[in-house]
Amino acid sequence: MHAGSGNAVWGFKAQYIVAWLKADYSEMIVARDKRDYTWVFARAPSVPPADYAALITRVKELGYDISKLRKVPQQWPATGPHP
Repeated sequence: MHAGSGNAVWGFKAQYIVAWLKADYSEMIVARDKRDYTWVFARAPSVPPADYAALITRVKELGYDISKLRKVPQQWPATGPHP
Protein backbone atom coordinates (compact mmCIF):
# COMPACT_ATOMS: atom_id res chain seq x y z
CA MET A 1 0.00 0.00 0.00
CA HIS A 2 1.05 3.53 -0.73
CA ALA A 3 1.97 5.48 2.39
CA GLY A 4 1.08 8.87 0.92
CA SER A 5 -2.24 10.68 0.89
CA GLY A 6 -5.36 9.14 -0.59
CA ASN A 7 -6.26 5.47 -0.61
CA ALA A 8 -4.45 2.63 -2.33
CA VAL A 9 -5.39 -0.97 -2.91
CA TRP A 10 -3.27 -3.45 -4.89
CA GLY A 11 -1.19 -0.68 -6.40
CA PHE A 12 -4.23 1.36 -7.46
CA LYS A 13 -4.35 4.81 -5.92
CA ALA A 14 -7.55 6.85 -5.94
CA GLN A 15 -9.26 9.48 -3.83
CA TYR A 16 -12.72 8.47 -2.74
CA ILE A 17 -15.14 9.46 0.00
CA VAL A 18 -18.35 8.29 1.55
CA ALA A 19 -20.53 10.93 -0.11
CA TRP A 20 -23.75 9.83 1.58
CA LEU A 21 -24.65 7.29 4.26
CA LYS A 22 -28.13 6.35 5.41
CA ALA A 23 -28.58 6.71 9.18
CA ASP A 24 -29.03 2.95 9.66
CA TYR A 25 -26.00 2.15 7.43
CA SER A 26 -28.17 0.16 5.00
CA GLU A 27 -27.30 2.30 1.95
CA MET A 28 -24.23 4.28 0.95
CA ILE A 29 -22.81 6.29 -1.92
CA VAL A 30 -19.03 6.30 -2.41
CA ALA A 31 -17.65 8.85 -4.84
CA ARG A 32 -14.54 10.42 -6.33
CA ASP A 33 -14.21 14.19 -6.37
CA LYS A 34 -13.18 14.07 -10.06
CA ARG A 35 -16.79 13.02 -10.78
CA ASP A 36 -15.58 10.07 -12.86
CA TYR A 37 -16.56 7.16 -10.58
CA THR A 38 -19.27 6.57 -8.03
CA TRP A 39 -20.65 3.46 -6.35
CA VAL A 40 -24.02 2.82 -4.74
CA PHE A 41 -23.99 0.17 -2.03
CA ALA A 42 -26.76 -1.50 -0.07
CA ARG A 43 -26.66 -4.17 2.62
CA ALA A 44 -29.60 -6.01 1.09
CA PRO A 45 -29.18 -7.77 -2.27
CA SER A 46 -32.32 -6.00 -3.50
CA VAL A 47 -33.31 -2.36 -3.01
CA PRO A 48 -36.95 -1.27 -3.29
CA PRO A 49 -37.50 0.75 -6.50
CA ALA A 50 -38.36 3.96 -4.63
CA ASP A 51 -35.18 3.71 -2.52
CA TYR A 52 -33.07 3.00 -5.61
CA ALA A 53 -34.59 6.00 -7.41
CA ALA A 54 -33.77 8.19 -4.38
CA LEU A 55 -30.16 6.95 -4.42
CA ILE A 56 -29.83 7.74 -8.13
CA THR A 57 -31.28 11.21 -7.53
CA ARG A 58 -28.63 11.77 -4.84
CA VAL A 59 -25.88 10.64 -7.25
CA LYS A 60 -27.18 13.13 -9.85
CA GLU A 61 -27.30 15.91 -7.24
CA LEU A 62 -23.64 15.16 -6.44
CA GLY A 63 -22.82 16.06 -10.05
CA TYR A 64 -22.39 12.62 -11.63
CA ASP A 65 -23.62 11.55 -15.07
CA ILE A 66 -26.25 8.98 -14.14
CA SER A 67 -26.47 7.71 -17.72
CA LYS A 68 -23.14 5.97 -17.07
CA LEU A 69 -24.38 4.04 -14.04
CA ARG A 70 -24.44 0.26 -14.37
CA LYS A 71 -26.56 -1.87 -12.06
CA VAL A 72 -24.85 -5.10 -11.01
CA PRO A 73 -26.99 -8.04 -9.86
CA GLN A 74 -26.26 -9.17 -6.33
CA GLN A 75 -27.96 -12.52 -6.63
CA TRP A 76 -26.82 -14.28 -9.76
CA PRO A 77 -29.29 -16.63 -11.42
CA ALA A 78 -28.67 -20.34 -10.94
CA THR A 79 -26.83 -21.85 -13.88
CA GLY A 80 -26.64 -25.44 -12.72
CA PRO A 81 -24.02 -27.28 -10.70
CA HIS A 82 -20.75 -25.48 -10.14
CA PRO A 83 -17.51 -27.40 -10.63
